[in-house]
Amino acid sequence: MKSPPISIVRFLFNLSVIFNVVLAASNKTIDDDKKSGSIANPTTTTPSSAITLSASFSTSTIVTPLITRLTTGEKLLAQDSEECQKILAMNGPMVRPILLVGGDKFPLTIPEVDAHCELGKRLYKGFNAYKKCVKGLLRQSLIILNHGIRKFMRSICNSKQKKEDTIIELKCAMKDTLPGWTHCLESVNRQLDWAARNSTDKNLLSNLCCVYTEATECVRTRTGTVPGCNSKADTSKFLLSSMDAVLKEALDFVCGRYQHREDCVANNPEGVKILREIAEKNEGNVEDPFLINPILMAVNRLAGDDDTDQ
Repeated sequence: MKSPPISIVRFLFNLSVIFNVVLAASNKTIDDDKKSGSIANPTTTTPSSAITLSASFSTSTIVTPLITRLTTGEKLLAQDSEECQKILAMNGPMVRPILLVGGDKFPLTIPEVDAHCELGKRLYKGFNAYKKCVKGLLRQSLIILNHGIRKFMRSICNSKQKKEDTIIELKCAMKDTLPGWTHCLESVNRQLDWAARNSTDKNLLSNLCCVYTEATECVRTRTGTVPGCNSKADTSKFLLSSMDAVLKEALDFVCGRYQHREDCVANNPEGVKILREIAEKNEGNVEDPFLINPILMAVNRLAGDDDTDQ
């Protein structure tokens, strides 16, 4: 498989250094927030316990001791090892509820938002542990994605005021906003999977970048705010900023010619046509973790499968 230009590879690694610094700073800030009380200390759970986000958002069993041990240990694990597969199995199902995908209601009370924030912290720790299961560009890309999830959660959870502001945004969502949001992100998941599996080496980057431009248009057209609900509320803007936090940094670093929808239509018309067909068909299964798996699969291709030698 043809490797990407050396400038892209060098840029990715330079970017990874920046994000490692950011993550270290984020971890310190979270610890400081815990001490100050702005973030609730996580409760201790047993291996058989389950975390409930709200009546409509729940996740599978979380085995905290395993996550803690792998997070603090130094051993690099094989990606197909039993422990790595357990980390994926435990944390993969949490991505959809963290991103508010697939439920029948948004979290609209402080206890529901608190549960959402707790779930986000656990997901971050889980994928932080999984870093030890991948190498090279895959590892660096996972760091970027996990940082995006952390940034999304901090925009909601970092203070009582942010939690209250989030509730205002979500309470003012139009009736079809949550189904529309779910449709958009499920479409992104399928589009990324298609791009990673079926793009030619030449078109892989353009297809990946155009997934994002299609997603932003989807959110703009399928979500909205109830008129007159609250002068502070703009639900579509809130959801777009949430999607930006998770995905934009992971795609933007190589998307110079394809940062806007019109760029994609002009420079990659055939790819855009297929991506829109995938979104409208609303069919097909993609391997979990949601969004994470297809992006890492695409990165593996961009790296020319050289990560195994890192």
